[in-house]
Amino acid sequence: MSQGLVELTPVEFNAAVESVLLPRLASVLAGREAGHCMRVTDLDRELMVRLAGGLRAAVPQATVVVLADECLQTQAPELAVSSTKLVELRNPLPDNALRPPLLVFVPTDLRASAEDSFGVATFEELSIQGAYAELIPTLLGQVPAKLRSPLEAAINDLRQANPPWPFADDASVVRFLLTAQVNEFDPEAIGAALFELALVPDFALLQQPERAPARVARNHDCVRRVTWSTHSDRARALELELTDPAFCRQLGDFFDRAGLADPRDWTQQIVRDRANWSLAFNRWVFADGGVNPDSITIGELELPDLPIIKDDESDPRLG
Repeated sequence: MSQGLVELTPVEFNAAVESVLLPRLASVLAGREAGHCMRVTDLDRELMVRLAGGLRAAVPQATVVVLADECLQTQAPELAVSSTKLVELRNPLPDNALRPPLLVFVPTDLRASAEDSFGVATFEELSIQGAYAELIPTLLGQVPAKLRSPLEAAINDLRQANPPWPFADDASVVRFLLTAQVNEFDPEAIGAALFELALVPDFALLQQPERAPARVARNHDCVRRVTWSTHSDRARALELELTDPAFCRQLGDFFDRAGLADPRDWTQQIVRDRANWSLAFNRWVFADGGVNPDSITIGELELPDLPIIKDDESDPRLG
């Protein structure tokens, strides 16, 4: 990763989510009868525009629009409608004939003002739940085989921790795996992408794949500790019990500059600024030896108080 991490763009993220939601919504829309009104909320604006365009092509017999303010009307004039126009599309034609099925995307910031005229009493709310969860196994299936199991185990451990790591929700896991994908599953880049899960980037995460879950568990413990500590930002570095006082001071200075309120922010700063790469998790050396000892020594222990059994011992109890 000598050239740095290629970060995930909104376009790439939305394209992945679209691949799940478009066929799901198209299936529902195609099955609704004339006069039926539906709405979708709680999506990124760009994704709403992408989905609206895709649904128009997939289900041409339906009406698909996006409730828009002035900005969105400029961005996507062929899809955008005002609240007044939406009321018109909701109601029957002048001869009382029913209009084609109607689906409207309602941006989150316009939702409150739309509730009276376009609430669930007249518009069926189509659920987008599960879209991110549906993507996760698909993305994991694209990870090289030797890296897949360790990553899956590490992610599951975060999500099953007590309490579960709040920054390992479905959307964050999708972002992490997509970042790995756009970096062609380079092992160092995958470790760098841990900031998507609010963990410290670890360029050595997959040098020994079987140890990756343990490294992630220690990483999680450290970030959890400094995030919810009551000490000053600098003092929180001391709580990590690192062996090198100079490195500990350097890390404390970084904590003080970056702030620790949001771990997704300061962990990302380690990746984005090459000057901070020296603070990556693979440089953290713990006083207890950490989770990744370099070697295991097998020695001989002499126990002088135990009797020695001779080769020619005749007592059957000692045979």
